[in-house]
Amino acid sequence: MHYNALDSAKMYFNKALSIHPNHMHIYNSMGGVYLSEGRLDSAGYYFNKALELSPYYEDAIYNMAQVYFLIQEYNKAIYTLEKIYDTSAQKYKNRLTM
Repeated sequence: MHYNALDSAKMYFNKALSIHPNHMHIYNSMGGVYLSEGRLDSAGYYFNKALELSPYYEDAIYNMAQVYFLIQEYNKAIYTLEKIYDTSAQKYKNRLTM
């Protein structure tokens, strides 16, 4: 059986998920592999799994917005990106009040 680099990455990420099933970074990375393949439904599934585990995970928010943009769901992309702004603003506000 012939595997390319993306197939190999999926294999290792699946193995990692079997060991660490609640790891947001693995789900986000798996979504990135599918995004690279142009498999936007699968990419969105994995980015959303990452966001279920950590709703303010900025990398997954950005990646999900990218999926929405690519499927021409522009309002959803903007709404999703606004979460990053809201999250970042809250982080800085928390730092200022410490």
